[in-house]
Amino acid sequence: MRVIKAAIIIAAILFAAVSATADINMGGQARFYSMGGAGLASIDNPSETAAMNPAAMGLLSKRVRFTFPNFGVCADGASIDDISKWANDIWDLSGSQGVEVAREFGTHDTMLDAGASTGISGLGITAMLDGEARLRIIPNEEFKEFARTGNMPADPSQMQAVVWAEAAMSMPSISAGFKVPKFATGKGDLWVGARVRAVKGRYIRRTISWSGSNDPNNALSTSNEPVKEESGIGGDFGLIYRAPGKRQMSYGLAVTNLLKPSLGDINQETIWSAGMSMQPNSKTVVVADIVNMTDAYDEGTDLRMGIEFKPAKWLGLRAGYTGHVLTTGVGVFGYDFAFASETPLSISRTIRF
Repeated sequence: MRVIKAAIIIAAILFAAVSATADINMGGQARFYSMGGAGLASIDNPSETAAMNPAAMGLLSKRVRFTFPNFGVCADGASIDDISKWANDIWDLSGSQGVEVAREFGTHDTMLDAGASTGISGLGITAMLDGEARLRIIPNEEFKEFARTGNMPADPSQMQAVVWAEAAMSMPSISAGFKVPKFATGKGDLWVGARVRAVKGRYIRRTISWSGSNDPNNALSTSNEPVKEESGIGGDFGLIYRAPGKRQMSYGLAVTNLLKPSLGDINQETIWSAGMSMQPNSKTVVVADIVNMTDAYDEGTDLRMGIEFKPAKWLGLRAGYTGHVLTTGVGVFGYDFAFASETPLSISRTIRF
């Protein structure tokens, strides 16, 4: 009982300490987000691992089940409430609206990411619906000065801010996996899986610059590029190998965009990642992944690490490192929550802009 009480207190402290300022994710991949974004070789909860590595599909039970919806939102440079005021109009930015958005948030770079997914699984197959949306406002130094002071900079022709919005849907993504027969794997166990995604993306870019007027109230104008839409088919591949032994060591490989979706101007690159998972006892899981070994999107390679401790069946306490920031999280009665100052990018992201 003392252990349970202590765990509840620790979870409450973690929540209070980070929830006011952190990115928050719940459901879906929140468990692994709280462990630094690592876990592509984890086999103790294959329905969650399958989101990152389709090979985990081979470990699922044959019964049909509903996948608990995953929701995530993160903001940097402005509050979610402030940015959400513009959400309904972002695809129809007129010249005046684009200027207004840029001036509202033009004192610093601003970012909003939001995503959700849900689906069903059974008989080694999962069908998922995934959606993501992002907003970026990127002003240069001259624009930031104008937004802060309201005064024209020394060289107004240098003022520029970019308003960039995108949304993507995977409708649907189909994953399947199977266990390789024993005679081909020796003493261990090997699972193989693949995912096919029908992807549709929609994006818009507005550039805010000097209008030529020296009147601060009429100093800005916006470009008028059309909204663009692209669609294509993408495919992922994965392996998970469980070594024989009491420590439940498993190793995984995930290849995102092995089949690259053709999306016009939206270039999609292949990402290779590998990981390991260990269960030293029934209450502890340790995970580590090497993410993006091919330096796709010039994002570099990250070593992600995490740990989960379960003092009770209904409670999990988690912490990790993404290669850049620390993460924390908690699971209570099957509901998972993750907190971080910067949510780790999922290797299975529907689309990258």
